[in-house]
Amino acid sequence: MAQQGGRRWVLIGLGVVVALGVVVLVSWLTRPSFLFGQDSDGPHEAEIVEQYAGLPPGVEVDETGRGAFVDTAASQIVVYTSGSSTCPVVPTTIEVVDDTDVVITLAVDAPPDSACTADYVVTTSVIALPGGLAASDVGDVTLVDG
Repeated sequence: MAQQGGRRWVLIGLGVVVALGVVVLVSWLTRPSFLFGQDSDGPHEAEIVEQYAGLPPGVEVDETGRGAFVDTAASQIVVYTSGSSTCPVVPTTIEVVDDTDVVITLAVDAPPDSACTADYVVTTSVIALPGGLAASDVGDVTLVDG
């Protein structure tokens, strides 16, 4: 009789260990970085695919002089900024937060030991989406100064 009681506790203990293992495995497999391929360890360098002077087609600049939107057809993010033509404000890092929202850090791209012109032009930068994030899954795109 004592042997059956001991075997029952072993089976209960084994069941608890298996259940905990399943919970850990499911939580690991369903984390955003596993499902969508994004790293969750902070911002990464923005991969600029294309850059040109002027606004993206169909866009009018507002009072902020900058903005961003997702080009779902090309699976890219389009960022436009205003500033000097020789020292444009460009995306430097990109980070996915809350699974789908994107934060892009901007900075002035000033060559060392040179002066920036005092003109005011729009520069458009097209950047790649972070690895594995589909354009249709992107929520808000926020631009911040670096």
